[in-house]
Amino acid sequence: MRIRCRCCLEEFPLTSEFFHNEKKSKTGLSNRCKPCTRAYYNSPEIRSKMSEARRKKTRAKRREAPTVSMRDQAEKAMGKEGLTKSEIKSWYNREYRLKNRNRINEKRRERKERNPGEPKKKRPLSDSDKKKVAEASRKRYAESPLIRLRVFVRNSLNKAIRGQRVPRRGRSHEYLGCTWEELKAHLESQFQPGMNWENRGPRGWHIDHREPLANVKTESDLRRICHFSNLQPMWWRDNIVKGSNF
Repeated sequence: MRIRCRCCLEEFPLTSEFFHNEKKSKTGLSNRCKPCTRAYYNSPEIRSKMSEARRKKTRAKRREAPTVSMRDQAEKAMGKEGLTKSEIKSWYNREYRLKNRNRINEKRRERKERNPGEPKKKRPLSDSDKKKVAEASRKRYAESPLIRLRVFVRNSLNKAIRGQRVPRRGRSHEYLGCTWEELKAHLESQFQPGMNWENRGPRGWHIDHREPLANVKTESDLRRICHFSNLQPMWWRDNIVKGSNF
């Protein structure tokens, strides 16, 4: 059986080789041949009509391009230039959660109502697995000066936050204003004779804040005092004598 295409008026065998499938048709095939169908749907008028219909169906609205880029907004809010993509993404996610807190909580309540059962929990680690994780963590801490530096800075920052009751609005490296590698190089450039990463500790050298953490009263003070430019290596005796003086 052959059929005539409604567009080019040429006859073709009534098979899926020459016509697309179409459920609404009595024959189960389109009344346009495949070349004519491609030409029809690729025409600019039809493409624009399909796009408009798709927008109406999904109720999508075209958003105006922002006058200020996300990078500029993040740098202005954090008071820092040259942010990485991960820092910008972290800032955006934090701002989004603050602005849409009610809607996010509502969505969580709806999910909890749809799934009233207990949430799935991860399989707890066995005692042998816990020992392996702890051993690997101790090994990394002992072998990497960078990891020891990160742990010390984070602990000192958390201590200042708890002691002064100052709100925290960022991650530790955001308060530093540099990467961990850059902080390590910054301290090494100020090493005194005899200083190395193996003798940093209670009876070696300390990481001193030129302006002490005791001066932290607000979140802006925390950002200023914890900035990498305020840090310096100092022998433990000199650091104890210095105390909270500035």
